[in-house]
Amino acid sequence: MKLAGHTTIALGSSALAALAILLLGQQLPPTVASHFNAAGVPDSFMPRGEFVTLMVVFGSGLPLAVWGLQLAVLRGGQAKIPRAEHWLSAAHRRQTIEWLSLHAAIGSAGLCAFLTHTFWLTVRAHQQTPIALPHVAFWASLVVFMAATVAWVVWQQRRFR
Repeated sequence: MKLAGHTTIALGSSALAALAILLLGQQLPPTVASHFNAAGVPDSFMPRGEFVTLMVVFGSGLPLAVWGLQLAVLRGGQAKIPRAEHWLSAAHRRQTIEWLSLHAAIGSAGLCAFLTHTFWLTVRAHQQTPIALPHVAFWASLVVFMAATVAWVVWQQRRFR
């Protein structure tokens, strides 16, 4: 199977997310607004070091964990796809697992991008007075991410009809 390229996508996007968060995190003040309400107003704070560490783990580790779990399910033959008996038969199994593995890696990269973008918005929030999350940008990015996720799921379901 050609999983090496898929691994590069997943690991590479997670490494880039971690690096971006570490570099951007240097721009934050010693005490960081770590959570914002729906209007973009900060409602929780924490020390910069703890916040950046949490975001590195969350922004790069969570996508890797999701990707790893998807691979484990695929390798265990437990993929929940339409007509699984056909697509996971000996004649189609290799190609099906390669396709699903690639798309698991792409999904992981997309999650890394969204979480890194959210972190960047948090850094931007601290560059203005008073501190405020650019909530229109955040909600727009969330809508785009969710729409892309739904489209991705529909695309995968249609692929295995």
